[in-house]
Amino acid sequence: MGIREDRRRATVARILAAAGAEFEERGYESASYGSIATRAGVAKSLVSYHFATKADMAARVVAEAFPQGTFLNTEPSPDGPLSDIVQSTAEVARAFTTNPLARASLRLVNEQSLQDPAAPRPYVGWVARMSDDLRAAAARGLITMGVDTHREATILVGLFVGIRYVTDTLDERDAFVDLAVTTIRQRLVFLGADEASLPATAAQ
Repeated sequence: MGIREDRRRATVARILAAAGAEFEERGYESASYGSIATRAGVAKSLVSYHFATKADMAARVVAEAFPQGTFLNTEPSPDGPLSDIVQSTAEVARAFTTNPLARASLRLVNEQSLQDPAAPRPYVGWVARMSDDLRAAAARGLITMGVDTHREATILVGLFVGIRYVTDTLDERDAFVDLAVTTIRQRLVFLGADEASLPATAAQ
């Protein structure tokens, strides 16, 4: 049973990797069972065996990137709430340069093609986490008191997503990580953070 289960998991992982690449490159509507099977190097029937519908497959790709709605499940920083915001931004940004499922998930949720109400809601968990970080930072006097933390967290996530979209569209992906981290840091400084106390770079 152990070997069989390992093979099943390996097959599903291969199909998901192929699906992520197809969704990223071609979009939800244009990707097909046939193209995914060909890229994965498996029979089309095997793809349909593991995923009854294309929507199921897309939902699984999104779920891999947004477990419990928190993008990529990055670990909280031990260095405080503002460091957590900067470091999680850097981690997520780097994932977009190395993880095809991360890139595919963003295209899927932005295309509005995936309408499964049971699918994880993107951004919600990350907005909540940033809002909590901002609230903790305000309580410690690290940013201006009275900041609307939910609004500012939504702006931070929106800045990240927008920068990703623009750099991708302009074929300037190599600049994405640095630009995303720099922009988030600048917004935190605007909110009253001490620039010198923030993580300086998006270094690994």
